[in-house]
Amino acid sequence: MEALSDGLRFELKPFGVDVVVIEPGPIKTKFGDTAIESVRGLGARGSPYAVFNAILAQKIDDAYGGPMGRFAAAERPRTRYPVTFAARFLMALRR
Repeated sequence: MEALSDGLRFELKPFGVDVVVIEPGPIKTKFGDTAIESVRGLGARGSPYAVFNAILAQKIDDAYGGPMGRFAAAERPRTRYPVTFAARFLMALRR
């Protein structure tokens, strides 16, 4: 995937297209909204887990819309976002 994205990056740069490899981490999408809607729907049916589902929905909302949600988007995304020590280590070795 990295080799393909590196090739595309060079090919598409003259056209103003940025190619970015996104590795696991918080990303602003509609996933949080969909998850909250799904969890709240379970509680509406009289689930014995209604209290748990309400807390879970709030935690999901906090993760995507709370203070940490601001870190889920970037105006100028980097080429790669290493997530684990191993990813950072391997990227350092490549340099």
